[in-house]
Amino acid sequence: MPAETHDPGDPGQPTHAVENQAPPLPELNLFESDRVLKDAVEQEGGGWAGRRRIYRERAARIAKELASLSVSMLLNNNEYSCVLRSYLLPDGCGYEQAHDAFKQAGFVIYSGQGQFEEDVF
Repeated sequence: MPAETHDPGDPGQPTHAVENQAPPLPELNLFESDRVLKDAVEQEGGGWAGRRRIYRERAARIAKELASLSVSMLLNNNEYSCVLRSYLLPDGCGYEQAHDAFKQAGFVIYSGQGQFEEDVF
């Protein structure tokens, strides 16, 4: 079936039929059908398992660095996902001060919500 080209001034009216187009590809997931590509992506750390490993490594590194600065986690380490952590603001340090310092170092943090707004990031 030929495609139609529409007049921009009157999008409801076709100007002419376009008949020299290749037919649409059938539904086919080329990634899923290419074992070599899937193996290469996995080997290079791609895919959800690779991302999860990388996120866990990064989260552990951040937790270690914050612990060295006497910044404590809100929960036990095993209660967190690989991407979302909550830390207690150190005594004498408000959220705005922490936010600005982290931002200057290239990190994005968010304040705690509700009852945790004043104490957690």
